Amino acid sequence: MDPQLLANLKRLGPVKVDHGMQGLKPTGVNASRILNTQKQSETEAQTGETKRNHIQTPSLFDALTRLQEVKDDRTLERLAAEYNLDGNVLRELGKTVNVATPDETTARTVVNEDGAEVVLKTVSLVCEVLIL
Repeated sequence: MDPQLLANLKRLGPVKVDHGMQGLKPTGVNASRILNTQKQSETEAQTGETKRNHIQTPSLFDALTRLQEVKDDRTLERLAAEYNLDGNVLRELGKTVNVATPDETTARTVVNEDGAEVVLKTVSLVCEVLIL
């Protein structure tokens, strides 16, 4: 190992890591807000009626998968309208949240216990945290 690096690390000493977890502890108003949001989401899922720019997870996955094929703003606006989203909201979601993308070069066929052929592919998934 590099002696200069070791000397510098020793000089710096232990590093204090702030994970920023203070804002995630549900207390008082925050806990109430989380529960109300969860209740609202469950109600929207049961009725099938969502507010503008609200989307359930399965629909989000479908929208983001289809967004990968969008080539122009007109198509983006049409896709966003199908999911009751503003175009700029869908665009920002597409920049921030990524769906799993199968790598075609890793495809291999295997036979399962029932004798059926199954194609397996490696997927990559990248997520960034989006806090609204």
